[in-house]
Amino acid sequence: MQERHTKEQNEALFPPSHESDRSPFSMIRMTLTVFRNQFIILSMLTTTVVITSLMQPVLSLDENQYLYFFSTSAQVIAGIFGFLIAGFIFFRGNLEKQSELDESTKEIVEFINKDNFHMFVTVALFGGASILSSLLAINSWLSLNSSLIHLLINFTASLIVVTLAISILFSIELVHPKKIELASNKILRLKGRIKETVSLEDFNLAFNQLELFLTRIANIPALEMNTQYRKGTKYDSLQRLLQREIINYEERSLMVSLFQYRNSIIHSTAKVLVDRRMRDLATDMKVNIEKRLRERGIE
Repeated sequence: MQERHTKEQNEALFPPSHESDRSPFSMIRMTLTVFRNQFIILSMLTTTVVITSLMQPVLSLDENQYLYFFSTSAQVIAGIFGFLIAGFIFFRGNLEKQSELDESTKEIVEFINKDNFHMFVTVALFGGASILSSLLAINSWLSLNSSLIHLLINFTASLIVVTLAISILFSIELVHPKKIELASNKILRLKGRIKETVSLEDFNLAFNQLELFLTRIANIPALEMNTQYRKGTKYDSLQRLLQREIINYEERSLMVSLFQYRNSIIHSTAKVLVDRRMRDLATDMKVNIEKRLRERGIE
């Protein structure tokens, strides 16, 4: 059977990931992409602040009150950031334990952890900017003219408000009791427009056949090897196929995304329309792997 899923078709199903690029600049770029709406709002707010600063400061306080406000705000934001670090680590550990108990949540938990990390980076950027701006306002109080002081006061106050708002939203996301369900709904929305649907039964049939086939691979003597995954799992089988060069990294990524899609359907609370291409992908991958194994004389 001809292998049907070209690179262009695969990228249409699952947009390319930049997960392998771990440089600080790539993380900032990825954060700007994920939270571009928040940054647009901040830009509009900052523009408004610059215009209003030319007239008068937003806060009507005397010098001592201003200095106390900025000093206290910097300390509060630093405290909130420390609290969020502890919460991020704690809830990340809880999600990892949940994925160990329920394998169907593994890919969803990975998605949540990446999403939370992006939000955490955003809070860190805004929090750091707020603290630096507060310190700048304190240290520059006597050296700047009134117009620049008004600009700095308004800009710093807006940064503090935005930082507190993002921190509150992040805290709500961390403690939300329906994280798995909400993330499943989001994953399905991110898959894009569905051109043609199939029934859930047809998709489950194709996926279950692929899953059963991958489970049987763990018992093939010619593919016996140790991997970092628990023996007999789908990921153990994928790693064996990858190391034997029966599949490539792109195909492995496709199958992982397919697992994520299927598990999102299971845990989603929204009405689900199944993309026919997902069903075809599950069918084609099983057929193609079987063909390659036969060509190598592996049964």
